[in-house]
Amino acid sequence: MSSSLGLLEFPCDFPIKIVCRNDANITANDIVMLIQPHWPACSIERIDAKVSNQNQYISFTAHIVANSQQQLDAIYQDLSSHPLTILVL
Repeated sequence: MSSSLGLLEFPCDFPIKIVCRNDANITANDIVMLIQPHWPACSIERIDAKVSNQNQYISFTAHIVANSQQQLDAIYQDLSSHPLTILVL
C-alpha cells in the first residue's frame, strides 16, 4: 500500500546526506546505528562516504527506502540531534 504526502509517494527510495567534520571520528557504522531503529534494513552497503577536497569534512549518503513521512522525520531528528553532525539534508 502506498501513501502520499506532498511531493513524495511512499514507499520510495530516498537519499539522506549527513555532513560531519572529518576529525569528528564518526563512521558509516555510526550512521547505520542511527538509522536502523527507524529502518532495520539499513546496512553499511547502503552508506556512501566522501571526504571534501580540503579534507575538512566528510559526507555520508544513506540510501534508504522511506515508508512514511513520520519515518523520515524520525530519522532526520536522530541524525540532526547527534553531536557530531553538522548538517543533514
